Amino acid sequence: MKIKPSQIVKALKKLGLYDCMEASFGADIVTLEETKEFLERVPEKQSFLTTSCCPAYVDMVNKHLPEMQGNLSTTVSPMVATAKIIKSKDPEAVVVFIGPCIAKKVEAKKFPNLIDYVITFEEMAALFVGTEIDLLTIEESHFSTTASKNGNAFAKAGGVVQAVIDTAANLAPEREIKNHHTEGLYNCRLALKGISSGKIDANFFEGMACNRGCIGGPGILTDVRISRKMIDNFAMSASCKTAPANQEAVEKTNEFHDWHHKQ
Repeated sequence: MKIKPSQIVKALKKLGLYDCMEASFGADIVTLEETKEFLERVPEKQSFLTTSCCPAYVDMVNKHLPEMQGNLSTTVSPMVATAKIIKSKDPEAVVVFIGPCIAKKVEAKKFPNLIDYVITFEEMAALFVGTEIDLLTIEESHFSTTASKNGNAFAKAGGVVQAVIDTAANLAPEREIKNHHTEGLYNCRLALKGISSGKIDANFFEGMACNRGCIGGPGILTDVRISRKMIDNFAMSASCKTAPANQEAVEKTNEFHDWHHKQ
């Protein structure tokens, strides 16, 4: 049985949340900023840049490959970017991030003024059961994503590099992005060493701790193969394909200038 996005939003409001905002909108902002960072830093300042969306991957680099800390993007994650937008509208808002990732619980502690709580999809489902909210009985209504196709595909393996490639093609079509991506922290470590030594020819690397990317996180509810197809189908419903085409995301990106943090 398929639950529609509108039913989930209504169920969350019934649970007590005031409103919902897609983290994929924050992903569009991250794409714009990370692409700009790549264009500014590679190859003039360094030979390659690596993503910073996965907190478990970032912690692995910081703890086990400290010599590569300078290759990490300083752009915040979609969770942080989205929380920043919410807090800018209402500084008193209590921000709850819901996703498949348990590492986000640790990341949120680094931004106590932005993110108040983090719960997984599994924990969300438990709340629905505990409060006797049956999603199947909630009336479905129209739902339009606020993110681009690429922003909605951010959570699957390869989604980040594809978003950056498509954005760079718009911002600087003459620049070449030689990308590489992998999943699993052990594989990420090997890949980073390969890129650093020149055995892997890449100047932009996406690292994800979980197999298949965020959609394979420990707090998921469905088979990752099904999730990937559902994400692809949902992403196709977006009115724009890339982050530069998402005018609202572009405006929010330009409105603030501190989408970055120091590693």
